[in-house]
Amino acid sequence: IPAGRPQLRATEEPGFYRVLRPDLPGWRDVIDESVRRSVPGGSRIAVSRAGARVPGSGAGAHCGPMPRLAFSPEPLIERLGRLSVFQPRGDALLMHLAHPMMQRALGVLTRRRYPGGPSEVSRWTVRRGDVPDGADAVVLLSIEELGVNELRETFHRWVRTVALPVRDGETGDPLPHAPARSRRGACEVDDPDQRERAGEIIEEVSAGLRTWLRGYRDELTRRLASQLRVDGEAARRREDERYRQRQGEVSALIERSTLARLTREIEQLRERGRQGQLFDEADRLAEMERSVEDKQEELARRQHHYEEIRGQLQRERTRILEYLLPARFAMAGDAQAFPVALEIRLPEWRV
Repeated sequence: IPAGRPQLRATEEPGFYRVLRPDLPGWRDVIDESVRRSVPGGSRIAVSRAGARVPGSGAGAHCGPMPRLAFSPEPLIERLGRLSVFQPRGDALLMHLAHPMMQRALGVLTRRRYPGGPSEVSRWTVRRGDVPDGADAVVLLSIEELGVNELRETFHRWVRTVALPVRDGETGDPLPHAPARSRRGACEVDDPDQRERAGEIIEEVSAGLRTWLRGYRDELTRRLASQLRVDGEAARRREDERYRQRQGEVSALIERSTLARLTREIEQLRERGRQGQLFDEADRLAEMERSVEDKQEELARRQHHYEEIRGQLQRERTRILEYLLPARFAMAGDAQAFPVALEIRLPEWRV
């Protein structure tokens, strides 16, 4: 947000926050529509040319109170003995990822964290913690992996953090994977000298990081393409077997559609009709019983219907196996690997 920080302020009651500027340009509409409480009678406010919000009946957002915001359900949970009950409050609003305000925030961040735009953002932090023996630092590079198929479907999207040790200004091979919980507990560095040292490390390893990232992207492309081939073959076998079974079912229905079977079905329907279950079919059944030609026409109609189903299944099988699956299990270009965040972790003894 170009208006500076902070835009949220913690209240005296733990877990709740207040929006400092509900009229923030670019955010006022979504705040008024999805956060601000509406007032009885639907009164509205107008915005003057100078940007001031004045009461009126013109176009504008609802003029109502601003609730406090909670970003977790804990502040809204009441303890009743051994029970925990979620109790909504009129003066508070629980934010979640599907809320319009959160969706807008995520959209803004998504647009700005990719390179090439005038308002791109970057994030790098300096902390101190565990560093392998002999290493000057560890670079924790968070990467967003993205794979798209020829149908423009995102089939792979993952964020992983890779730890690269730094020795003598060069990055080494990635350290073994460790869960994110094991990397917690590192302390952020406030010492200007240490932050300057971290900046020097970034300058030293930036070229190597770019080279490593290109190689990582190429390797990711090969791995995803190989997995797509395996999954594509498995999907093709499943679909082919599924359509073979359906074709067999239709063929069995065609074989069973004989004049003798139709006569038995008519007799069964007559029996059910005598029991009072098919009153509306009585005239039609009587007519079919009297006319052999009607039986032949009904038999031809059924067989024609089954043949249409067989043809439709064959066309659908061709569409799925020859057009849809090959495009779904084929990559559109190379995989993408976007650096999302960068952390320089210095050893404890440097502080």
